Amino acid sequence: MSNYTPTTDFSVKDGLSTGNAAKLVKGVDFDGEFDAIQTAVNSKANSASPTFSGTATLPTVDIGAGAIDGTAIGASSASTGAFTTLTAATSITGTLATAAQANVTSLGTIASLVATTADINAGTVDATIGATTPAAGTFTSLTTTGAFTSLGIDDNADAITITIDSDENVGIGTTSPSVASGGGLVIYDNSVARVSLRNSTTGDGSADGVGLLLSGTTLGIENREGGDIIFYTPSEVMRIADDGNVGIGTSAPTELLDVAGDSIRIRTAQTPASATATGTVGQIAWDASYIYVCISTDVWKRSAISTW
Repeated sequence: MSNYTPTTDFSVKDGLSTGNAAKLVKGVDFDGEFDAIQTAVNSKANSASPTFSGTATLPTVDIGAGAIDGTAIGASSASTGAFTTLTAATSITGTLATAAQANVTSLGTIASLVATTADINAGTVDATIGATTPAAGTFTSLTTTGAFTSLGIDDNADAITITIDSDENVGIGTTSPSVASGGGLVIYDNSVARVSLRNSTTGDGSADGVGLLLSGTTLGIENREGGDIIFYTPSEVMRIADDGNVGIGTSAPTELLDVAGDSIRIRTAQTPASATATGTVGQIAWDASYIYVCISTDVWKRSAISTW
């Protein structure tokens, strides 16, 4: 860009004496000045980096690739336009056209953003999505610094898979994971609800591991690996061996019931009405005078007991 530089020094001509031929202003002098002015005007209009002093009002501006670091475009009444790249040092106020929204690659830090639809491929969302009416979406990874509350995380099938409610209860297969008290985990299934535990030893197939199941009103404890089931409080107190023997106080039961102790207590007394009272084989009862044993169906024998 070049500024206008006069080609004729008219002040010099003023100092010449009358009658001096050089004192005359000729048409060629005017032509030269007009050409210099036109050259300067053209140069400034085509400049890549023009500089203006004061306030420049431009009815139409075609900004091919640049940054605007002045005031708002369109002032209080925002004007529309198409921008390949728009950079702002402070803020951009207005509504972004729908066609351009998909091309926004970086927004920096936003104090408040209201969006009816957002596709976040790789970022952090630390505010409520959907406000009081949660919106649906697909997330590769969703991390929250506080509580995570949702009506459900959909597995893209026909059922809700995971729900964490406002009481921090976790539900799998249910949107209402309420528990009797405190926080808890609720697993729901229309037929059989299961919890399965597996590791590198058991394998990770559907027939591997150990677990709990609820079928109808029946609670089951299953060990699909053929191992023992042990109860701890916190040391071992009871064991169900893989052969079905139950040990209380022993880790190696040799009978169906093996009690490692010096007494067994039956708290309530029972007196069969007669030797043919209803009973099943092996049933034992007692009262203050006798010990009763059912030796076959509805057949009892008794033995007197006494003090010493």
